[in-house]
Amino acid sequence: MGTVRRYLGCCEEENFNPAVPPEAKFHIEISSAGLDVPANPNVEFESGLYRGRREIRPGYYTPSGNIVFPINVRAIGYFLKWALGEYKFTDGGAGTNTHEIYGKEGTSLPSFTARIGKDAFEHIFTGVTINSLNLEIGGDWLLCTIDCFAGKDHKGTLKEIADLDLFEEKMLTFIAAGVSFGGVGYNCKIKNMTINIANNIDAPGGKGIGTRYPCRFPVGARNVNLSGNLHFEDETEYAKYWGDADGIHDTDSPGSEEIIITIDGGTPGSLELKFPKVQYTQVGAPPSGRSPIDHSFSAYAIVDTTTLADAVTEVDTEMLATLENNNDDMDEDIES
Repeated sequence: MGTVRRYLGCCEEENFNPAVPPEAKFHIEISSAGLDVPANPNVEFESGLYRGRREIRPGYYTPSGNIVFPINVRAIGYFLKWALGEYKFTDGGAGTNTHEIYGKEGTSLPSFTARIGKDAFEHIFTGVTINSLNLEIGGDWLLCTIDCFAGKDHKGTLKEIADLDLFEEKMLTFIAAGVSFGGVGYNCKIKNMTINIANNIDAPGGKGIGTRYPCRFPVGARNVNLSGNLHFEDETEYAKYWGDADGIHDTDSPGSEEIIITIDGGTPGSLELKFPKVQYTQVGAPPSGRSPIDHSFSAYAIVDTTTLADAVTEVDTEMLATLENNNDDMDEDIES
C-alpha cells in the first residue's frame, strides 16, 4: 500500500503554459480532483485499404477535469481572480488589505500551474484555465468546484506534508455565510444556493500548428448564474419573476434586484460577493401531499455599473468579489 497524499498546489503563470512548471506558491487540501489526461489524444487515418486502424499519429492534447475543495478566506481569492480576470489590490497599511475581483472584458484569462498529489506522484498541469467555477452554499462545507482545461501535463515528485505551503486559515462551513436579496436578509429563508461562473472556453480554438499543445484557451460569453431552494412562505419570488405582484405583466420586463452573499471568516478576513442586478429566470413551488413546499429558483446576473472600494472607480460587471484579509497583493505571486 502506498502513501495517501492528495493535495493541490498552485502558482499563477506569467505566460501561458510554460515549458518548465513553476513551483507552487500555496497548497490546499482537496475533496477530489478529476483533472487528468485527455481520452485518446491521437488521430487516425481512415484507410480505404484496411477495415481496421493502421495509421495513428499524436493529435491535439488538452487535459481537462475538475477540482473540488472547501474554501477559506485566502485561497478562494486566487480562484475567483483566475475565473473572472480583473483584479485590484488596495494596501491597508497596518490594517486589512482589500482585494477586488470582477469580470474581464477580453478573450483570455489568467492561467496557472496546478500540482495535484496523487499518492504515488505529483501530477503537474501547466496552462490551467478555469472554464467554470461553482460555489455551493448550504451544505456542511462551503465547497468550490473548478472545471478546467490544461495545456500540458508533467510528472513530478510527491511532496512531504511538511513541505506543503498550507494556509493557516480554517476551512469554512455554512455557518460563516449570509445572504440578502434586495437588501432583505434571507438567512432563515434560503436552504441552499449555488453560484456558477461559466467562461465557455473554446478548447479546440486554442490549437495552432507545429505543436500538439494549445497555444491559448480563448474564452466565450461569460454567464453568471444563481440557483437555490427556499422555504416557501409567500408569493414574493413569484412577484419578482412576474414583474408584478398580481401576475405576469403584458409589456413590462421582470424586475431585478441586488443579491449579496457574505462569508465571514472571523479574524482572518471576509468575502463579499455582490451581484448588482439579478433577474429570475425560473421559480417553482410544487406542492406534494402534506409535505412542506420546496421553493426553487434560478436566476442570472446582469452587467451593471458598480463602484469599487475607493468610492471613485466605476466598473461594469455582473459580479464583484471583495476579499478583506491580510494577504499581500496576489499579482506578486505570478511567476514565469
